[in-house]
Amino acid sequence: MATPITDPEVVAQVLTPRPVHDPKTNFLVAGILPSVIHAPIDIPWTYTRTFNKYHTWNPFIRNVGISEPPVVGTKITLMLPGPIWPMWTFSPEKVSRIDDPRELVLPVSKLPVLEGYEYDAEDGTVVAKAAWLEYVYNSYFTMIRIMFSTRVQRFLEVPVVDREGRKSVVTVYETWDLLYGPAAHIAPFNWAQAGFEKQFAELKKRSEADFAARNGRTPEEAKL
Repeated sequence: MATPITDPEVVAQVLTPRPVHDPKTNFLVAGILPSVIHAPIDIPWTYTRTFNKYHTWNPFIRNVGISEPPVVGTKITLMLPGPIWPMWTFSPEKVSRIDDPRELVLPVSKLPVLEGYEYDAEDGTVVAKAAWLEYVYNSYFTMIRIMFSTRVQRFLEVPVVDREGRKSVVTVYETWDLLYGPAAHIAPFNWAQAGFEKQFAELKKRSEADFAARNGRTPEEAKL
C-alpha cells in the first residue's frame, strides 16, 4: 500500500484556493461551494472522469465529442442546452489537468468547514484521498485573446464524525469556472451557475444511490 503523500508542494496544489469573483477586473466565478456527497471518492470521480457518458446522467450536457479516453491535452466538445431555449450551444474545451485519486496527509486547518460534521483528525491532520479534473476553454475567443475560461472539479474523500459520534468517510465536491478577459462580462453567468447546480444535484443523487446499492442499503441509510 502506497504511503500517503506529505510533500507540501503537492498538498498546496490540491488545496489551491478558489478564485475570487470580481466583476471589476472581469474575473467571474460560477460553481459549487464545498458540498458533501455521502459516498467514497471512486464513485463520483468515475462519473466525472468518464466524459463520453456525461450525456447519460448530466442534465447540463446533451452530448460530448471525444474520440479517446481523456488525458492532458485531449480536446473535447460539449453540447449544451443554450441560455435561450430551444437553442443549443457547443463549448470546445481542452483537458489541462487530471489527477486520479491519491492519498495525502492534509491539515484540517486548510479544509472547508462541513455542516454537521467534524474531521476525524489526528494531530491536526487527516489522511484523505484527492482528485482533480480541469479543462480550459479552447474556442475562437481564446485564440483572439478576448475570453478565457478554466473549469475545475475537485474531490476530497475525508474521514468525518457526525453529531452522534458516528464515523464515516464522505467526499467533499467543489467546482468552479473562472472566466476572464475583455469579453468575460458577456458570458451567460447565471446560465452557467444553474447548469453547475443541476450537475451537482444529479452527481450527488447517483453517487449516493450507487454507494447504498453497493452495501445493500437505501441512500438514507448510507448517510448514517
